[in-house]
Amino acid sequence: MTSYASPPTPPLDAAGNVVVDLPCRKCAYNLRTLSINGRCPECGTAVGFSAQGDLLRFSDPGWVMTLHRGVVLILVGIAVIILGVLLAVLIGFTGAVTVTAVVAGAAGLVGYVLILIGTWLLTAPDPSGLGEDRYGTSRKLIRITMLIGLASQALELIEAGFTLPATLAVLFAIVQFLAGIAGVVGVFAQLQYIGKLAMRIPDEQIVGRANFLKIAIAVSYGLIVLIGTVTALGARGAGAGAPPGGLIAALGCFAAIVGLAFLVFAIMYLLMLDRLRRALKEQAQYATQTWAAGAAPQVARA
Repeated sequence: MTSYASPPTPPLDAAGNVVVDLPCRKCAYNLRTLSINGRCPECGTAVGFSAQGDLLRFSDPGWVMTLHRGVVLILVGIAVIILGVLLAVLIGFTGAVTVTAVVAGAAGLVGYVLILIGTWLLTAPDPSGLGEDRYGTSRKLIRITMLIGLASQALELIEAGFTLPATLAVLFAIVQFLAGIAGVVGVFAQLQYIGKLAMRIPDEQIVGRANFLKIAIAVSYGLIVLIGTVTALGARGAGAGAPPGGLIAALGCFAAIVGLAFLVFAIMYLLMLDRLRRALKEQAQYATQTWAAGAAPQVARA
């Protein structure tokens, strides 16, 4: 069962005024010198809300719901990719290799776009500016690597639909490798961000799972990218320039082991995301109830 720590009380003077920099939870206005029982002059939010610590249940409910929608879209995008792969496999039985590749590539692109939008929502900054000192860099890095990944998905779709010259195919493989490295960095940053964000719920299970998976998935995914690149270059090589067949076979066996481990980690990741989805929805409901009870401007309440 999730436990909630008692929120700290900011330093106050004898008259009950805030004596430290305290950002408003709604608009980030500095509430220093204002009464703890007063309201933000910019947006009318009660100062007391900004004194509750950084728990999500005291944050802007609209922002918390945005995080929830982001996780939902990520899960939907992953489902689209999985369904696309299954459909491609079924089409593959008919012998239509080109169609299979295009279907898989298209599903991957659509699913990735949904994941990109969801990730963009999940990494939306807190309107108050809280948390940026802990995960602001990770949040920005996630967005950059997701855009690189989108370009990579588009290249894969092009490669699947056209027969490329050998030189251009090798160049595509190198570009995909670099995009894969960016993806590894992005996965690590995303799980780092999720772990830090989960501390604001707080949910120790999500924190622990994210800290484990950021290493496990990053390492296994990185190995898959490396093995895939070596194998692709070997398959496109010619004559003496191609790696020995025995090396390719050994890499294939190793890739199968790594892939199995990655599959286990991916399932753990999906379960963690589902738990995060439910937790964020719960926190958004708490925040909505709390803000509805006392966050309205005084004139509206009167």
